[in-house]
Amino acid sequence: MTDGSYERLTAVALAGRTGVYDIELGPSGVVDIQLSTSATARYVAFPGLANLHAHADRTYTVTSARPQGLKDALAASAAARMMFTMPDVRRRARRFFERSIEHGVTRIRTHTDVDPIVGLKSMEGVLSARQAVHGRLDVDVIAFSTSRNDLADDESVARLRDALAMKPAYIGASLNASSAPALALERVLNLSEEYGLPVDLHLDEHLDAGASLTARVLEAARAWARRPDHDQPWLRALRS
Repeated sequence: MTDGSYERLTAVALAGRTGVYDIELGPSGVVDIQLSTSATARYVAFPGLANLHAHADRTYTVTSARPQGLKDALAASAAARMMFTMPDVRRRARRFFERSIEHGVTRIRTHTDVDPIVGLKSMEGVLSARQAVHGRLDVDVIAFSTSRNDLADDESVARLRDALAMKPAYIGASLNASSAPALALERVLNLSEEYGLPVDLHLDEHLDAGASLTARVLEAARAWARRPDHDQPWLRALRS
């Protein structure tokens, strides 16, 4: 609710609780919860939904023509992204965020493209759209080095650094298309440590099971976890 009004819902069942409740809603969310005089629930209330894999900058760009395969899909995506502008990305991302709020989403983690095709336009547009929904939707932006931004190349690393200067919440990359996947992985992990950011990787965008990088990523994570200066609980679990 964004107009400053209040609303009371009666006879509500709450996920994880027994009984029936009345809930008062205000501009910033739940104001009060009381046991209801009703014996039977008319509504069910759930915690807010979380969308942990979105591409807000690419939303509302699909045409009626459907790709015939992975290669066709990648080419169509590149062609569409060549037309991106910052205001265009901001408009579409804002529309996506508003629709998400309407459907009960309270948190979104969105990969946001960084590559020679879009430069920093996607980052700029999504960050602007995020500001527009501040207080109503938590948006975690990932500076995402796409398959067109090969981190084995120094220029691509510099481009990703420019995106990281915009203070995203995560660093991400698509590694399988790299000319040197092991080097690209090493570089994204080094950047993660340098900037103090968690990593969210794409390990798809290929159709060759033998090219999977999952084992290599796990090996790198275990090696990083074994370093004596890292002692977080999840790292101790990796060591075991």
